[in-house]
Amino acid sequence: MHLPDALLLRLIGSDQLGNENTTAEEHLAECSTCQSRLAQMSGDSRELQSELSHLRSASQHELELVRSVSGVSIEPGSPSSAARVEVELVDLGFLESPKHPELLGRLGRYDVEKTIGSGGMGIVLKAFDGELNRVVAIKVLAPHLANSGAARARFSREARAAAAVLHPNVLPIFNVESEGRIPYFVMQYIAGQSLQTRVDREGPLDICTALRIAKQTASALQAAHTQG
Repeated sequence: MHLPDALLLRLIGSDQLGNENTTAEEHLAECSTCQSRLAQMSGDSRELQSELSHLRSASQHELELVRSVSGVSIEPGSPSSAARVEVELVDLGFLESPKHPELLGRLGRYDVEKTIGSGGMGIVLKAFDGELNRVVAIKVLAPHLANSGAARARFSREARAAAAVLHPNVLPIFNVESEGRIPYFVMQYIAGQSLQTRVDREGPLDICTALRIAKQTASALQAAHTQG
């Protein structure tokens, strides 16, 4: 068992965690893996302060998005009010001018059609790859973290880790761009409603459906852990 990233970030920021801080420090004294992770996340302290400040002010919903596996699905109908507000506030100034007025812009060779969602550390876009003639999903590092060495390194690790996992319940990674102004990685796009949207609209899942989803999720997590 290792310390979660959120707790390591709070330790770096010298937050007062009380008994939790003492327990974490005791774990760090004996765990070389967490010591290495803490050193990597520390990076340049001045760069990290911006990331820490944002994480402290992020909503619980955003923090859950940060921790989630990079799965992508969208709701064909209108999103919820909260989702609409979140999407409207996304900064897309990093996109190049679009080829068509109905598009949001371009990112590399990809024509960006819409914003699927956003969280504390990233934005997910629906785009079209003209070279391979297919719709894709692109996860982009949040623009306010683009100058943070620690955030960019963490984002690259996430992309590499996801690309290494081959499993039917884990989205395949098609491309990774880590050297440009805004790092991003490209993955399979899957249309459909999110689990949260379904629960909001239809209520709690029946036992069989819940068990099926839990089994698929556990299988994907096992594959990720096996890969390391």
